[in-house]
Amino acid sequence: MALEHYHRYYFARQFCEGKKVLDFACGEGYGCEILRQSAAEVYGCDISQEAVTYALQKYPTVNFRVGSLAEDLFAENSFDVITCFETIEHVEAEIQDAALKNFAKYLKPEGILFVSTPNLESPLWVPNSFHKKEFTEREFYQFLNKYFSYVRIIGQDVSCVSYMEDLSRASYLQIPELSQTHAPRYLIALCSQTPLSKVVPTFSVDITGSSFVQLAHVKRVVVNLAPWFNKIIKVLSFLMPTKRLKSKISRYRF
Repeated sequence: MALEHYHRYYFARQFCEGKKVLDFACGEGYGCEILRQSAAEVYGCDISQEAVTYALQKYPTVNFRVGSLAEDLFAENSFDVITCFETIEHVEAEIQDAALKNFAKYLKPEGILFVSTPNLESPLWVPNSFHKKEFTEREFYQFLNKYFSYVRIIGQDVSCVSYMEDLSRASYLQIPELSQTHAPRYLIALCSQTPLSKVVPTFSVDITGSSFVQLAHVKRVVVNLAPWFNKIIKVLSFLMPTKRLKSKISRYRF
């Protein structure tokens, strides 16, 4: 999950060079910090006062404020770029419409909106009780096209990647599994009132391991739960119908 979120911000960052940027539903602000590496000025907005308070302390060079999607918070033509990732599906249709209308107002005429959402047509889609209204690719395009003349939708999928390369020569990275046609798990849209440039495909590789759970943390969790696991094993052993199964189950310990 961390990797897919970071990739969206790194992708958007390339469009923010020297620009004034707004990240809506910024959470604790890590995305704003990524965008700030390229942008001239970054604003973050979130409905959670707690998140904004934390973000103000952690990222003092970013301008944070509390606000909701439906509120009219900024002046017309205020920003060059707006990002709003994995948020629009959490609100009802009327608030989605109000949010998109506001984004179109906040952006300068040549500005770009980046907005993402899960894809209802993906084979990996699962119901989420926190989502109010999700989209197919066609529905997402039609929704965005109401307020933006140009809309380009790209797909995003996340998988573990094992990479092997001959260091003695340069070669193109081949991932045959990704050549299969399928509906992507996430839809990332670029929206503007002016024609959009061609999007270069990208992939994000976590070379630090920071996107994954630390093994030390897993060990602490298991240690804390070990007494309960061992009690369950003891009960299972008692319930086994044969001595052989009882002995086999009893060998497991946490």
